[in-house]
Amino acid sequence: MKNLLIYIASPISQGVVRDIVARACSAGHQLMQAGIPVLIPHLSVFLGMKQNYDGAGGYVPEVLPLDTTLKQWYLMGIMMVLHCDAVLRLPGDSVGADMETGMADKNNIPVFHSVEKVILWARDKL
Repeated sequence: MKNLLIYIASPISQGVVRDIVARACSAGHQLMQAGIPVLIPHLSVFLGMKQNYDGAGGYVPEVLPLDTTLKQWYLMGIMMVLHCDAVLRLPGDSVGADMETGMADKNNIPVFHSVEKVILWARDKL
């Protein structure tokens, strides 16, 4: 399984960003615990930080890194998918995640909708 790479496709801009990122990281952690390398694009939302104090002792992250356009963000995601062996699509409405899974489908990259199904698929790849 060490030669596999799984892409996490999930909504990122609807809801509380920290919760969204935590959900993607949780799925990624489960895959890593099973010995499956994972690419979690959600982690890059913390590259750009707004200097807006949240009142709770920290700064509020923006959804996209500073000066990044939505078009650039979508392109980055679909290009990363092409370097992965499978996609895990987490639930929720998302134009970007739909584009990523569409790119996977067009390139015969399997798309799964649960961590468990990814793990079963990956075990067959040994």
